[in-house]
Amino acid sequence: MAFLYRQIGQLLLPLYAQAMHLLLPESCHMTSLRLIQQGHAFCFIVTVETRAPVMMAGHSIPDGLIINGSTLLGHALLSPVIMLSSLFIWLCLFTPRAVMGPSTVLLFFLLLVVSIDVPLVLVGSLCDIVHAHYAAHAPDPWQVKAMHLLNGGGRQTLALAAFFAAVSLGGKLQNLCNVDSWRCRSTPAAPTI
Repeated sequence: MAFLYRQIGQLLLPLYAQAMHLLLPESCHMTSLRLIQQGHAFCFIVTVETRAPVMMAGHSIPDGLIINGSTLLGHALLSPVIMLSSLFIWLCLFTPRAVMGPSTVLLFFLLLVVSIDVPLVLVGSLCDIVHAHYAAHAPDPWQVKAMHLLNGGGRQTLALAAFFAAVSLGGKLQNLCNVDSWRCRSTPAAPTI
């Protein structure tokens, strides 16, 4: 089972690296993002270096500061497990033809949820460390709040919300399309004389 977890984690690394580049401030440079095994658990570890002095709540964070953040691989797998389990239940309740649209949309939503979940937690972890050392008196930055939200049940809520949104949107799309041929209905052509 550890081999499977490692392979899934390795597949997610490029996706997470892209998301991290989008979420990190310009003054921070990600030097590494890797998957490691600590005991029986697998963890994503990110290392970031500040490339210019940064101001946080009136305090200067020095150039060249190296910060590490981490989160468990299990966190990355929680959303797919919830969404795919919900899809399996949905498949048991309805005919396969009735769930084609929602299943298709669910794959897109699954990719979206998976691609933002762990990077938000990693960036929140980094900001939490810097915030605790340089601006502990100031209110938490949004990244730290997002990390606490996701770690406090928001991850499960996000997965279920994405599932229900996919079912709703997929059902609407399926109603617009002909299920048998999977081609969208068009307005009938005017009869020719």
